[in-house]
Amino acid sequence: MGLVHEHTPDDRGRVSAGNPSLSSEKRRDITERQLTYLYQKACQKEYRDNEQAALKDDNGMDVTDYDQIVGIPIEGYKIAIRLKRLNKNLWFEPSNAAPEQTGVYLLKNNFLGGQEKEFLCGMQSELNPEFSLRVTNDDGTPKGILPGWRRLLMRLIRKNLITEAGANAMFGPPSRDSENWARFVQ
Repeated sequence: MGLVHEHTPDDRGRVSAGNPSLSSEKRRDITERQLTYLYQKACQKEYRDNEQAALKDDNGMDVTDYDQIVGIPIEGYKIAIRLKRLNKNLWFEPSNAAPEQTGVYLLKNNFLGGQEKEFLCGMQSELNPEFSLRVTNDDGTPKGILPGWRRLLMRLIRKNLITEAGANAMFGPPSRDSENWARFVQ
């Protein structure tokens, strides 16, 4: 049996792993561009998914309809009084930039004999709906959120600044079934 000679193309002496015409710098640039492209696509998908999730009904209630989502509205100062009873280290301060909003802060010792404020969440200074209302543009895309007071309670519970039992004692249980409240408070 004779020898079999394979015919190989002339690569003019270039040696590389897979693509003989690319230098390592060029290959790195192409890889970085591809990774950037994939990252941007993933970010765009996450943004679209978040938009859809933000407008998802809450146990059959339209989160963009004020009448369906409002629940029990409470004045901002009443929320502050009730929360101060649950945690005396909470501090409420009207926003300088937007007086219709109030910042909720935690007062902490700064170990220099004073206290410093840590921002926790914001709420409306006047009337607050029980559940957060999603505000949309004319074309139906999310524009913003009018936070409800249950959102504030949920954040304080998750940071272990108040208890769920204390929140229920001071504010009562939710006025309606809310999948979002049940999911986020756990």
